Amino acid sequence: MNKLFKIKDFSNDRALVKQLYDLTGSSYIDNQAVLEREIENCNEIYLLNDQDGLLIAFFMVGYHKIGSTDFCYLGLSACKEEYKNNGFVKRLYLEYAKDCVEKELKINKRIYSYWTTATPIVYHWFEKYFKEVEPNRHGICTHKGLQMLQTIANKKYNNATFDLSTPFVLRQAAHQTNYSENERQRLAIAIKKFDLPVFNTYNLDETKGDRFLMFGLCPSLDTINELLQ
Repeated sequence: MNKLFKIKDFSNDRALVKQLYDLTGSSYIDNQAVLEREIENCNEIYLLNDQDGLLIAFFMVGYHKIGSTDFCYLGLSACKEEYKNNGFVKRLYLEYAKDCVEKELKINKRIYSYWTTATPIVYHWFEKYFKEVEPNRHGICTHKGLQMLQTIANKKYNNATFDLSTPFVLRQAAHQTNYSENERQRLAIAIKKFDLPVFNTYNLDETKGDRFLMFGLCPSLDTINELLQ
């Protein structure tokens, strides 16, 4: 039976970090830059091991504040090649959401989740299951959403190029992070499958490090528990 658990402050766990490198090797041309960057930005990691204790999937997150607002950065997630498309990473997303909602209830404040992505699979899943996600699948934001995205982009992605009218389109944000050819083919199929107009409108160039910036709120505990069944 698979085992799911969470570890805090994992960056010095050399054995675990090696497993992260091994698992993501097939998804990137060179996975060093992305892992170094994500480990630096995240202090918690959700892990899913198989019955023999081998890593199947992981998902990193990092709680922090911008001003007085509580945020959580949703970092790198990945699944072992032979286990992809089995819902294992989505299970980790939901485990995070459950923890985040419980944390919100404890501190009596909303926590805004945000993430960057060049993949239609991630864009589609969060836009479908999280609440008040901006931009939506058409690349449309509310005025308040644009302000929030501008705040995040200015604070966390000032190395990227973006227009204040579309702060969710980050050009050259993820340096030295390129998907492998197999992963690109998988994502190309997903763009057609999920019919996401935003990908056609803004023509992200993954090879140059372009990413969408998105934010939203976790679903309710009732919704999370339904999805976990």
